[in-house]
Amino acid sequence: MRKNKLPKHAMSLLGMVVLSSSLWAASPWQEGQHYRAGAEVTFQGQRYQARVSHEALVGAGWNPKQAAALWLPVSAAATSSSPATNAGVSAGTSACPAVWSSSAIYVAGNQVNYNGRNYQAKWWTKGEIPSTTGQWGVWLDLGVCAASSATATPVSNTPAPTATPQASPAVTATPTVKPTPSPVATPSATPTVKPTASPTPKPSATPTPSAVPTATPSATPTVKPTASPTPKPSATPAPSAVPTATPSAAPTVKPTASPTPSIAPTPQASAAPVLGLVINEVASDPNGTGSWFEIRNASGSSVNLAELKVRVRNNSNVISEFAVGSGTLANEGLLVLAAKTGAAGQLNTNQIIYLGQSSNYPRWTSNSGAIELVRNGVTADFVRFGSSSDQPLSAGQWSGSNAAALSNNYGYALVRPYLQSADSNTAADWQNVAFSTPGGRNDVPAGATDDDGDGIPSTAKVAGGTYAGLDLYAMGVRAGRPSVLIQLDSMQSTDEGVKPQREALQAVVDAFARRNIDVLFDVGNLYSASFSPVNFNLGGGKTVAFAACADLAPVSGCSGIADYKAGSMDIRRRQIFHYLLMASSRNLDGSSGSSGVAEIGGNDFIVSLGKWGLNSSTASNRYRLINYQAGTIMHELGHNLGLRHGGFENTNYKPNYYSIMNYLYQLQGLGDRAGSIGPVQRYYLNKGYYSLSSCALEGSACSATYRIDYSDGSSERMNENALNEALSIGRGVDAGIYADWNNSRALNTATYALDVNGDGALGYLQDYDDWGNIALRFARTSQGSAGAAMLRSTESNERQIAKKSRAFMHDKFEHSVEDAPHAEFFHELKKASPYAQFD
Repeated sequence: MRKNKLPKHAMSLLGMVVLSSSLWAASPWQEGQHYRAGAEVTFQGQRYQARVSHEALVGAGWNPKQAAALWLPVSAAATSSSPATNAGVSAGTSACPAVWSSSAIYVAGNQVNYNGRNYQAKWWTKGEIPSTTGQWGVWLDLGVCAASSATATPVSNTPAPTATPQASPAVTATPTVKPTPSPVATPSATPTVKPTASPTPKPSATPTPSAVPTATPSATPTVKPTASPTPKPSATPAPSAVPTATPSAAPTVKPTASPTPSIAPTPQASAAPVLGLVINEVASDPNGTGSWFEIRNASGSSVNLAELKVRVRNNSNVISEFAVGSGTLANEGLLVLAAKTGAAGQLNTNQIIYLGQSSNYPRWTSNSGAIELVRNGVTADFVRFGSSSDQPLSAGQWSGSNAAALSNNYGYALVRPYLQSADSNTAADWQNVAFSTPGGRNDVPAGATDDDGDGIPSTAKVAGGTYAGLDLYAMGVRAGRPSVLIQLDSMQSTDEGVKPQREALQAVVDAFARRNIDVLFDVGNLYSASFSPVNFNLGGGKTVAFAACADLAPVSGCSGIADYKAGSMDIRRRQIFHYLLMASSRNLDGSSGSSGVAEIGGNDFIVSLGKWGLNSSTASNRYRLINYQAGTIMHELGHNLGLRHGGFENTNYKPNYYSIMNYLYQLQGLGDRAGSIGPVQRYYLNKGYYSLSSCALEGSACSATYRIDYSDGSSERMNENALNEALSIGRGVDAGIYADWNNSRALNTATYALDVNGDGALGYLQDYDDWGNIALRFARTSQGSAGAAMLRSTESNERQIAKKSRAFMHDKFEHSVEDAPHAEFFHELKKASPYAQFD
């Protein structure tokens, strides 16, 4: 029978209809489904498009209506209530705007009149005095107001962005291959290989930062000391939708010469002048090794720092005077004054000044102390706490009993509440809080708790709550979910291994999301020009100056991460943010070497994959670039969270320790699953068995099935005196799989003895429950978290430098130095690189 044929144009039309139907047929949204970026679904009568690839985890509530960071409405939505209006006038008006009000809400573009000058809001604000926020603050000075007050035109309030935690696909997203060194495209399932023999690198355009951030004045009301004040309760201020960016201006304050100790004088019976320059916060210091306090200028005008001295006991327990230095402190400005102990990263900035020198510096303990702020020889403010009996220079500056002793826990503080409006020179002015707020307003209530165990007060995890003036809720922090905040600075370089790959960061986010922990990276404007949590822009990360060598404990000629951090990170973040520096190398000559270094139980780490030859010239090369970064970032972050190369111990290369912390799995990944051939292939590769290459492994770093994870501790204990090949790594095995530990090329049915991990000893190799033991609250410890008792002690490859020091002040912990991969590893990378030159 002859078949009827449609004309070609009809076939084309039919194809278009079928194609159109397939494109526009959106399925209902379902929990448990994996959605790729661009996929469309329907939910409650609305059509949505996926912003990013993710898995709708069951029970997470990430439906399109609730998870705005994951889903974009693409058809008419249900009518919502009108947003609240705000005071101020929109940008561009020629009229003199309405007078600023401390109780009004202003959003970006609103203009106000304050003391005869016009100001324009850069973002959401409430209660921040226009004349005090400075160049980097919320208010932009537009100049003198030329007309009389005009009627304000309301502007609709743009809600602060809500960052929903990113969901977690099972494997690393498949990248799209690009021949340039810095691709940003989202990977696709089948990358198109476009190798380029000689791609032209394009350097990052971000300017080189300076070493100093500018202090952001708090929007604290003016303090006016009176004889009989009426104390006001502490209140939580309204949030700012965008965190204040750390500027790159040079400091205006400098340390002075060493202070001269003085003997405590007898108080003189003279009336103290009424000053609005006060001590605002005193940090707990259980060991007396990292003392710091904060001053606040509520005098109504700027203060010359050269007029100030601090009178306090030093590290020899002698009352001494320490000159503050030069420069000015703006009205309503805050400044941290800290002990100069000689630790790394103690650089003076517009937010902090270090007093004294390594042999003579301010010191108190949590149990006893007194601090006096002296201006031109007269007491400006004084506080005495605990069991101290020290007296101020000027009479009348303290009366009654002492303020309560500080907590013996790190991270606590004695503070004046944020909205305090009077100074009674008594203990009534002060209260103990569980969260210090260096350089920021004291906005954490006295009864605040850390319900999620991540070091962040729960009061700052809800809409309207803040921490030191930072709106963490807008950044994506949520109550009921532990959060890990990471500021990521990357060196300016054309080397793709140095530039953070977005897919690598997302892979780390996804790994933690599977355990209901939110990792929030801040790379600044690398992927988005404006504040955008979904694009990892929380307003702080930067591209910093290139250095051939960078380290935690640098040798002469090598840059230190502490100096980068001091010059880049807003001091208000120091108690809650980790700091990651994407560097090039830790070798003095800048050559390829170790993948990184991290503090154990601390908050700083370096990833150094420069000069490795990582690139995007082919599909497999781009996968490897992304996956090596992801594995190394999660590995070094694990050290910050208290994990070691053996989980609870330094013993490395234990096959049954199925964790990215193990060198067997850090770069090569975990394979498809524990019972497959993947884990033992990593052992073979490390030993040189079976002539394997990195890309030939199951679930290799050169593929889309690469996996990163910490261990859950479920592997059986491995006895090196009686190895059983049929058990593999002790988590069950697939049919036909065994571990050829001795390279006999056949299954040994009898047990035998072998030093599997190559540490020179036979014994038991123990797995560890990483997820059950990670420690998120680094600011609560002096030198890092303690793991379980070591079951087996060996000489470690990790350099251990234990310093009993304050997390905020000394900012240095015991740390783990990564060994450089072996020569064969780099030779393999070189062969895969299109830029390699062979003789």
